[in-house]
Amino acid sequence: MLNAIHEVMDPQGTRLTNQDDIKIEAVHFFSDLLSSQPSDFTGISVDELKGILQYRYSLHEQNHLVAEITEAEVMKVFFSMPLNKSPGPDGYTVEFFRETWSVIGQEVTMAIKSFFTYGFLPKGLKLYDFSSYPQENICKRDERLQTYFVLQCLI
Repeated sequence: MLNAIHEVMDPQGTRLTNQDDIKIEAVHFFSDLLSSQPSDFTGISVDELKGILQYRYSLHEQNHLVAEITEAEVMKVFFSMPLNKSPGPDGYTVEFFRETWSVIGQEVTMAIKSFFTYGFLPKGLKLYDFSSYPQENICKRDERLQTYFVLQCLI
């Protein structure tokens, strides 16, 4: 296994090298990390949040953010991406998606809509976050999709 974690140390200082033990420790570590609350945490009220977050979406903007994503919007994102790039580890380039859009576009769109409707992708698809894709370009092309940071679905 080239791309794997070969050992970790648990909180008691024990070195774990067995893959099952490493998996169990990873679950414990992230469960504790993501569910713990600092002892000095007091919470914040909605009114306090409103004081911090000055901007308010208009009703039109709110409706736009929750509107169903269209095939045209998905296609626009794919066709605005830089050429000769592979959005994910499977090696399919942007050119592949552009050239085969008439064949796969409807299925790609359906998968993306499924994600936004149900919170997960259909089996066999992967989700990639395009953190390296310049966010300001997304903002200029489609202000609604910028909120979701760009979703890539690969077959």
